[in-house]
Amino acid sequence: MNPNGPFSNSYGFDMLVLSVIYAVFLCLIFHSKKRINSLELKIFGYLIDINMISSIFELFCGLSIAFLGKDSIIAIIICRIYLGLLLSVNYVFLIFIIAISLNNELSFLFKKYFKVISFVTLFFMIFAFILPMVVVNDQTGMYSTGPATFVLLLYGVIADFILMPLFIVYGRRKYNVPFIKYISPLLVIIMSLLAQILTNVDHHYTLFSVLETFCLMVLFFTIQNPDVKAIDELEIAKNEAEKGNRAQEDFLASVSKEIRQPLNTIVGFSEDIKKRRDEGNAIIYENADYILSSSQKLLEMVDNFIDVSDMQANTLKLNEDVYNFNEAIMEVIKDDGEKIGDKNIEFLFNTSTDLPGKLIGDKKRVMSIVHNLLSNAIKYTNKGKIELSVRSTIEDDKCILVIRVSDTGKGIGEKQIEKIFTMFERSSNDKNSTISGAGLGLAITKNLVELMGGKISVQSEVDNGSIFIVQIPQTIPDN
Repeated sequence: MNPNGPFSNSYGFDMLVLSVIYAVFLCLIFHSKKRINSLELKIFGYLIDINMISSIFELFCGLSIAFLGKDSIIAIIICRIYLGLLLSVNYVFLIFIIAISLNNELSFLFKKYFKVISFVTLFFMIFAFILPMVVVNDQTGMYSTGPATFVLLLYGVIADFILMPLFIVYGRRKYNVPFIKYISPLLVIIMSLLAQILTNVDHHYTLFSVLETFCLMVLFFTIQNPDVKAIDELEIAKNEAEKGNRAQEDFLASVSKEIRQPLNTIVGFSEDIKKRRDEGNAIIYENADYILSSSQKLLEMVDNFIDVSDMQANTLKLNEDVYNFNEAIMEVIKDDGEKIGDKNIEFLFNTSTDLPGKLIGDKKRVMSIVHNLLSNAIKYTNKGKIELSVRSTIEDDKCILVIRVSDTGKGIGEKQIEKIFTMFERSSNDKNSTISGAGLGLAITKNLVELMGGKISVQSEVDNGSIFIVQIPQTIPDN
């Protein structure tokens, strides 16, 4: 962007009129179309609006100087406004690049950059309005110069040739933004440099508004057209829906197998008990144990389904009460320890001495978190050891439980770690394995931890085991 050459007495006038026509045409087309409510399109709409106003004021600037004289108050005011509009176009275009580079996320990072760049732009805008500006109108052409013009040039250099390339590189590396989205921004940078060179060679050229409008039209008819954006968004939504459907189909298939197994056990051993009614009690008791175990497994699965349903409906609530953490966790350890069975696994448990005897919280949910982590460790470990440790951080009446479960099991690949906390998803390693489970335990655990205001993290390496660390805030009751 450059303020040189707001008007030319010869062919520059034709360029300006053409630029205004195209800018108005582009603005009318864009706003007449229905469009999706995305950050990128919203900023692009502001960009073409300001570009249209800038093109009109550049034409007015040249006309006012030509008919009223370069020292006219009206001409000076219009030229100052035009100067500010040029800076505004550059500013909005930079924000547009940031929105693309941050993957259209209206996040804390975008708001931070927006505030900083807005403040710096305001700083440059003030100086562009208060510093002297000289308007030249002679045989060399019609253009502006002076400190105010230099401020605008400096802002253009910083925005176009430093910040924009930096954000383009950031977007490509961080969010893998398609390169096609940056073709028009790069075109603007190249054409801005070309326009600056041509304008300095011959001040009769007034190319900036023309080139800005041209670049925006290219951007509109290739990427930013609401119709094209809508098709892209629909395609993305379709792919996400298909992915979700496939995940739920896999989930339902897995659940069907999981439910069928304990049901078959219950039915089979119940029938066997009926047949052995007159035999010794030892066999009957053994069969009853199998029935009880399968029933508990089935009940746990149903509880998980109910939790998932409540989580998706945002109706899951915590029932807080006073409970003894040590007693509760020992019950979980006893029940889950039996699942180790014949596996060659050493189980270790240790707890810090400063752990409060009584806590206020949802005992059932806290123990469910411990159970899910232990069950997961036992499920994926065939030999070695599993260690459960609990320590606490106490401040006033608050106690942060830090629960750590480590194992020497099969571990999780780096690409699979993100999937283990997702509903209806199982890692690709699990789908073809003989390991049972519907894949809901860790997803439920993460949701419960976050519902309690806690945190969960995982460190894992394939064939070297995993470490899960959970931090859960609880309250210490008054003595």
